[in-house]
Amino acid sequence: MLIQSICVHPKQHLGAGAMQQTSARLLYPLRNHMPRRLGAALPRLWNQSGKFHLHPGLSPADFTARLNERHVDYVVLDFGVRQGEDIELLVRGDSDMDKLQDLVTEWPLGAPIRIYTVSPRQNTAYYSPLVPRISAHRIAVFPPYVSEELLARAVADGDGATVLTPQDAFLGCAYRAAYMEAVCCAWSDTAARCDTCTAYQVQLARLSAAAGIPLPEPLTPQSLDQLLNAHGWRPPLDLLDRAAKWAPWILEAFPELECDEESRKPGLAVMFLRDLAFRNGWKQRILTTLAEHGFELLLVKDLDDESRGRAARMFRGGDWGAVNLKISGGPPACVIVAFDPNPQPVVGKVRASHPLSDNMNTITAKEMTRRLLKATLPKDEAYNPLHSTDNSHQAWTAIRLLLPDEEPKLRAKVADLRQSSAAAAAAAARGVQHLTPYGSAASAELVDWEGGKAVRRTFGPDAIQTMEHDIAVIRELGPFCPEIPKLLERGPDWIVVEYVEADVPDPKWPRPLPFWAIRQLSAFVKTCVANGFDPVGLRPRDNVILTSSGIRVVGFDTWQRCDPATRPERCRGLAGAAGGNGDVDAGPFTYDPWPMQFFPSIALGLRSFLYDPPALQRVKQALHLAPRYARWLGQDVGRRLVPLARGIGRRVLPKRARSVLRGAAFGR
Repeated sequence: MLIQSICVHPKQHLGAGAMQQTSARLLYPLRNHMPRRLGAALPRLWNQSGKFHLHPGLSPADFTARLNERHVDYVVLDFGVRQGEDIELLVRGDSDMDKLQDLVTEWPLGAPIRIYTVSPRQNTAYYSPLVPRISAHRIAVFPPYVSEELLARAVADGDGATVLTPQDAFLGCAYRAAYMEAVCCAWSDTAARCDTCTAYQVQLARLSAAAGIPLPEPLTPQSLDQLLNAHGWRPPLDLLDRAAKWAPWILEAFPELECDEESRKPGLAVMFLRDLAFRNGWKQRILTTLAEHGFELLLVKDLDDESRGRAARMFRGGDWGAVNLKISGGPPACVIVAFDPNPQPVVGKVRASHPLSDNMNTITAKEMTRRLLKATLPKDEAYNPLHSTDNSHQAWTAIRLLLPDEEPKLRAKVADLRQSSAAAAAAAARGVQHLTPYGSAASAELVDWEGGKAVRRTFGPDAIQTMEHDIAVIRELGPFCPEIPKLLERGPDWIVVEYVEADVPDPKWPRPLPFWAIRQLSAFVKTCVANGFDPVGLRPRDNVILTSSGIRVVGFDTWQRCDPATRPERCRGLAGAAGGNGDVDAGPFTYDPWPMQFFPSIALGLRSFLYDPPALQRVKQALHLAPRYARWLGQDVGRRLVPLARGIGRRVLPKRARSVLRGAAFGR
């Protein structure tokens, strides 16, 4: 009742801001007695900008005194442009944030304060006010090496607060003006300048005199950039590339950010294996993961100390911290140049969070390497092992900066690979169909073969061992498993296998695979393990083809040899890292595949899938499917009713009444 009495429509007795302040003040004393989710949701509803606020009754002077008492490593950022607005504070890292957490709150009551860390997290990042506050625009308040120097050079003012030196205050203000906040106007046109750009120009003149650093003539973002570069403040090139979204002058001033049309074609990525993963022996597993996701590894080079330092400073905005995990993967230790001959567009929500990306496969492969580590490490010890450029343009820029001697050879390799892909496309136009479901370690295409059709798989130089492995699987299991396509012919880097056409449609969610297919798949897995092959990476929806004569199974690249005495329920193909397959390396498939890959398609537990009789399996499957169908039905009905309700509302309720109801519903 108290919340309802506070959350009135803003056009009633209180304005929106006053209503929120009143609501927050009344409910703040009750915050510890609220349900946890409500106590977290209310301040975020009223504080959508994500600012912190000092606790009520705590003045800024009291706040800095507490920071000094607790030995927090901090510096107040005061550039004199936002007088009377937020306090800005830079602290070194997580331990310092922990020391001050009880002094600030998300409840919008005390003085607003923005807190930044050297390596930003979700709530300590900087966003330019010229662009939407979304994750794609989240950056560190300064390049980390600059922030470290600011903290080291900070001095105490007359009140005991730790503040910037006059020189750092001037350079910090110039940095904000040139790259972040005062780039929306033509500085030469005094009449057309906005208040923000005017305020920065006035403040720069004042801070310049105090710092003893003369202002450049003429005073423009470009001339400030030259001054900042002379003092070591110019941000890394990839950060400038992001800032060009809100600072258009950057594209004109940095021709290296431009490139020819060939360099903008999707497919190339430069990836950095980070130091902690490198030292812990994850290099080969991560390279294998990239290759299994279709990437040709054109160059893999361990970095020496000098190259590591240059790469750390030039890429990722100079920020190699932990970001949203507790542990940092460290600076780059190994550079990987990889090419994807079949890049896929980035769409939907992924595009919103990765606006500069040009290949969905890069994002997927990078995410799989992160899952690889997270599946084998405790949650508190997880870290990101790999960083990659967002697009081909950034990749060529990285190669030019870090590997200039390798660029001609890499361009020649990429040209050859693109030519091969074009030839495959031309073959497809002549009726030879390119196939992707047969695995990613080799290209696959449908060809004419002795009056019928067959699949020809061509393997790259780095995948010949994979070809020999596939041949071994087909030859050794073929006599026992009719589900495996026949090998028709082989060459030095290619094989031709029987073409299997799916003539039984795959059941759509929420239905599982047909019961006969589940029974056959169970027998197939047990036969494979009994003959010394562990079907690691087998996915029922991807690798099992339904035909009128039974199931057929394709894609053996990730399968591994195993002890024939291994219990089927203990093989890594079904149990993941928990499997008892001796000392065999599971590669990237260390997660538990049953709930992720098998259960949605089979709707049975692992032991039931392998050992229960058909009648019992049907009963258990029905018990699993009943709640699934109920959820699906509810979601389907909901999807149909929401547009219907909206249509009725538009026809029945006047426009003013609809806005009032929406405001009451969301507490506005």
